[in-house]
Amino acid sequence: MRLIREQARDHQAAMNLVTSDRALTMKEREFVLDHYQPSASTTQALDCALRLQG
Repeated sequence: MRLIREQARDHQAAMNLVTSDRALTMKEREFVLDHYQPSASTTQALDCALRLQG
């Protein structure tokens, strides 16, 4: 599944928050939960396959 430009931008912003070195505010946590897109990862199929092997 491809993301539209706005979804991709919001997903990247969510990932930037997740990888930040500081504690997130409740509003930032909600943003991450609302905008994280598992399908944006190119390794999603590989991750699933590795879990099935284990």
